Amino acid sequence: MMLFEFLIIAFFSSWLIASILVQFMPSKENSLRKYDPLNLLPKWSFFAPFPATSNLVLLYRTSKSDNQFSVWCETKLPQQRKWYNFIWNPLKRNRKALFDIAAILANSKKKDHNSIMISTPYLLLLEFLTSESLRFHPEASQIQFMITSSYHEHLKKDPRLIFLSNIHRI
Repeated sequence: MMLFEFLIIAFFSSWLIASILVQFMPSKENSLRKYDPLNLLPKWSFFAPFPATSNLVLLYRTSKSDNQFSVWCETKLPQQRKWYNFIWNPLKRNRKALFDIAAILANSKKKDHNSIMISTPYLLLLEFLTSESLRFHPEASQIQFMITSSYHEHLKKDPRLIFLSNIHRI
């Protein structure tokens, strides 16, 4: 029984040491992983390997019939936090969907602006922003939106324009 216990302890100790080496010594990763056909060595990536340093911001502006545009307004989904939102938060999906659509549009590699304008993400954002702008500016007759990236204050970077839409009639 002593030999069996020793082998178990040796196995788990070796596994722990190899797991730590793989995480904190990238040079050892490939050499250890080739002896790991069962993928027992974990890849602990609680955080992204390249963490995000900016946020996407969706802005829109409207104009009345006189073609004088308003100031840019940031899109914010209404949210009233409830005590149970840490467990169940259905509005979180709306924010995630809006962010994902803006990210798809921002990362669009299409060069032709006309093909972007008929893409699903563009039309979804236009529809959402049109309905949101009419709630606050019912007299609006035109809309334009843009996606920018904003950085945390400690990075000391100015916001960067990522995408600017055409002007659309409402």
